[in-house]
Amino acid sequence: MAVLLVPILIMLTNLATYPMRPSAIELRFGVSSSSIVALVLYHGNLKLQMPVTGVLTLADRVMIGCYVAILAAFGTSLIILAAKLENNEARAESSQIVQ
Repeated sequence: MAVLLVPILIMLTNLATYPMRPSAIELRFGVSSSSIVALVLYHGNLKLQMPVTGVLTLADRVMIGCYVAILAAFGTSLIILAAKLENNEARAESSQIVQ
């Protein structure tokens, strides 16, 4: 179970950036993209340590949940970043999930 703590902490660190204002979206986008890379590398390392099975393990299910959460945060950050680059502050503010 301690093996699953790392991807959960990566996901929680990424989700902790939600309260950031749209003015700091570049930082949030960077955290999201580096979280995806860290999660993929950790998952690859984890798969090398586990025996090959034809079914999803608990670790695979946790990793899929973490991928979904981080990719959703990445998509949200991408929408806000696109609005900010278009100088559309009202749209960036409305795209913010946590106000």
